[in-house]
Amino acid sequence: KISLHHKAIDTSRIIPLLNSIYNAPPREFSSFTIKTSSHHKALNTSRILQRLSLRSNEQELRLSGFALREGLRYGKNGGGVDGGGFSLHCRNICYLHEKLPDNFNLARDVVQPLAHAKGNKPCLIFSDGKNNREEVTYRQLFDSSVHLATALRSSSINSHGSSHTVSSGGQQRATNTLKIALVIVPKIPAWWVINIAAYWYGFTVCPGTSLLRGKDLHYRLAQSGANCVFCGPGHVSAIDQAEENLGKKGQLQKVVVAAPTEFNVRGWVRYEDLVTAGASMTPTPCHEHQPGDICQLFFTSGTTGNPKMVPHTHASYARGQQITARTWLDMKEDDVLCNVSDTGWAKAAWSFLYVPLLSGATAFIHQMERFEPKLLLEALHQEGVSVMCAPPTAYRALVQMPLQDYTFRRLRHCVSAGEPLNPEVMKIWASKTGVEVYEGYGQSETTLICATMPGMTIKPGAMGPAAPGYQITVLDDNLDELPSGQEGQIAIRAGK
Repeated sequence: KISLHHKAIDTSRIIPLLNSIYNAPPREFSSFTIKTSSHHKALNTSRILQRLSLRSNEQELRLSGFALREGLRYGKNGGGVDGGGFSLHCRNICYLHEKLPDNFNLARDVVQPLAHAKGNKPCLIFSDGKNNREEVTYRQLFDSSVHLATALRSSSINSHGSSHTVSSGGQQRATNTLKIALVIVPKIPAWWVINIAAYWYGFTVCPGTSLLRGKDLHYRLAQSGANCVFCGPGHVSAIDQAEENLGKKGQLQKVVVAAPTEFNVRGWVRYEDLVTAGASMTPTPCHEHQPGDICQLFFTSGTTGNPKMVPHTHASYARGQQITARTWLDMKEDDVLCNVSDTGWAKAAWSFLYVPLLSGATAFIHQMERFEPKLLLEALHQEGVSVMCAPPTAYRALVQMPLQDYTFRRLRHCVSAGEPLNPEVMKIWASKTGVEVYEGYGQSETTLICATMPGMTIKPGAMGPAAPGYQITVLDDNLDELPSGQEGQIAIRAGK
């Protein structure tokens, strides 16, 4: 129960909280009540009610009063006005306050339950905008991931690394030898399967873009200590050369992805053969993570020097992306999320992997070879995309197109990150599509740091307030906090 007494209360900070309550999973039940009085003239309650009424048939709402000064009436069965302020009651507990277990495992705790409960629901939709389209269900993603993890543990498959076998239940299995895998795979289903298989097996994913060349691969292998590589045929020779230069000949487990059936290079095994082989084996049990176990090991872009490694643990990264999904991206189970990103960057883990899976939603992945705004606009309509996350460069290209010729039948929410989005671009996009763009900011080293959340007033040029879990301030050279309006160093602290 929250009592609001201040006449100038900032409703923009209430709306994201209420929104997160509405997205809470149905298995959590509690009571949440907000009461105001008709004296709060500065409280734009109609905006709160507008946000909440979207799913009022799923909640118990008691609304009354003064809130409807803009002529809007909300609430169960139409709401009403009685001049006595308004009271709101929701029967779901806020998911943001739920602590994830220290041994949280995305494969076991999210993908497996979804595969059992909603196995036929599309988890991933792939399209090149031409003739090629593929859907992967939650059941298919989970099964393929477990098959891959099982095959990687098998003594008959795992023959290129430093594994040794032990007897387990009458079956020969390799010990847990894979520690870190360099994953250089484009936007194909294998990238998702490898990530989920890594969590089930217990090794760390170190992603890289398909643009990496020999010296880049050498650097990443040397710095990360990876003892496994997943890559396409185009990187095979460069990986072999880097392996030899590092004196690791024969020490890497090397898996080639999307190679033709006739592929036959010594020391390499086909990804497709592993998944097929694992399907006929007894499934390997899920790895039990320990607090502090690393799930993703990113390399920064290296703008001011050599790329640096950034580790994230299983529970902390999922926790951060949970907040991203529930607040900034405003995800719901029936959403189709389109993310414009390369699989080598942290943003892919955000909006390709964690956000849609944690929401039980569907990710749409456009496989166009280079960015073509026309193909993306067509996909927004044809695939029923409801939430889009794209960099400012994409929006700048999109507004150059005749947007009035396209119908966005489900698009309801758009976000942008990576650099500031021009106010004129935001204005054109909103006027042509009817959907505002909400900016956010995060880094490879963090999750979402700050953002303009749904329901907040959009201020062009501003990134928005701190996201839940972060404190942000601006410091001078002496590390003293600066007043509003002065430039300095951005300081970030995790916590309340």
